[in-house]
Amino acid sequence: MIETAIPYASIGAVPPKAGDHWFVNFCRNRKREELPGESIHSWSPTLASAHDTARFGRLVFPTETIWRSDFSNIDEDWRIGVPRDDIYVTHTVKDGHLVLHVRSDKLDAKENQGESTEINISFKPQRQPYVPKLENPVNLEWRFRFKGPGLLRIRAHTGAKGNKQRLSHQILRPAGYEDAGWTVGVGDKPDAGGGELPNLAYCFFALKVLPNADFIFEVDCIKVVVRP
Repeated sequence: MIETAIPYASIGAVPPKAGDHWFVNFCRNRKREELPGESIHSWSPTLASAHDTARFGRLVFPTETIWRSDFSNIDEDWRIGVPRDDIYVTHTVKDGHLVLHVRSDKLDAKENQGESTEINISFKPQRQPYVPKLENPVNLEWRFRFKGPGLLRIRAHTGAKGNKQRLSHQILRPAGYEDAGWTVGVGDKPDAGGGELPNLAYCFFALKVLPNADFIFEVDCIKVVVRP
């Protein structure tokens, strides 16, 4: 790990506000003599010129977090539900991340006509926090990655089940795409703020899977933050 501090004044920048984002990159373009075959490195690969700003990464300055999931004691603090017995889901926690292994080899492809089936994997905390009043609009943010075939769609929800104030987010993926790095999703609360979000820690993932799917779905965190 490398830590560095760059004064805003030294780069002529106005200090950012919470929720602001910059497009930046960090590059090393000096090769070490003892490693003649070493490549030039960058945080966000530009593929050609290091000055190609269209390929810079996004640096986000965080906003206030209202709630954040904690999977460290998943078996004691959460109840996990899978509504089908022909799709197998096992869970573990690794380095604080929730890791789901999903298999659908028992899913009847003929009955399903080779199409995908959506399963809702729910997570209900044993002790649900209650947020009585939200002064500002909020976003749902979640960070996940997946590997393996058969996952077509991912949806995340948090808030009271069936409540119009529920936060949600959806991501589609190609059927043949079998690997992805960490992906950050953002969903909006559907009003302008000043409302209530009871049962804040209720959440579930809706995973749309094909027959004979066999993939890992790993969640780093789910959190509700004040919208920039």
